Amino acid sequence: MMDSKWLWFMRMAAMSVLLLLEGCRWCTIDACVEHERVALLQLKPFFNHYNEFDSWDELKGSDCCKWKGIECNTTTGRLIGLSLDSMRSGYLDYWYLNASLFLPFKELKRLYLTGSGIAGCVENEGFEKLSSTFRNLQFLDLSQNHLNDSFILSLSQFSSLQYLNLAYNLLEGKWPHIQDLDAYLLVIYVDMAIKACGL
Repeated sequence: MMDSKWLWFMRMAAMSVLLLLEGCRWCTIDACVEHERVALLQLKPFFNHYNEFDSWDELKGSDCCKWKGIECNTTTGRLIGLSLDSMRSGYLDYWYLNASLFLPFKELKRLYLTGSGIAGCVENEGFEKLSSTFRNLQFLDLSQNHLNDSFILSLSQFSSLQYLNLAYNLLEGKWPHIQDLDAYLLVIYVDMAIKACGL
């Protein structure tokens, strides 16, 4: 008799665990990860178009997944999409990006930096710093900036990258490492003048 009660208890416990696990398939996280929220706020001074950052609340515990330009994984709350398109006023005011500011966003899949006046990266702080961390980055839009051919080298180690937009930059088509990128990119957009040269 004791064995049947024990067996019944074990079955009920196992069923409860299975139901909990099954139910968590639909669990969602309502807030972003705190260290990613702090890292986003550290980006804000570099992208100084303050009207665009009205939703970026600096109060602790603010849900950055609801901020403009932010996309989060609904299960983990981790940042997977970041759109900073044209979020820098004074387009003609060129500047150098410190790409290591993006390091906290380890699950980032999409990064949009269109029309931000980026002329390159701070020395030793380029996109090459991100290649070992950003194993999920698939989409990178750097169009309408002021990047030259030397910038391409910093992108050559992104094996997960499938889409790269470099249109309307200062590229001349001298890319010795483009074959490293070309092996896995599905789509690459560059200036029409370069396409006419056979690239």
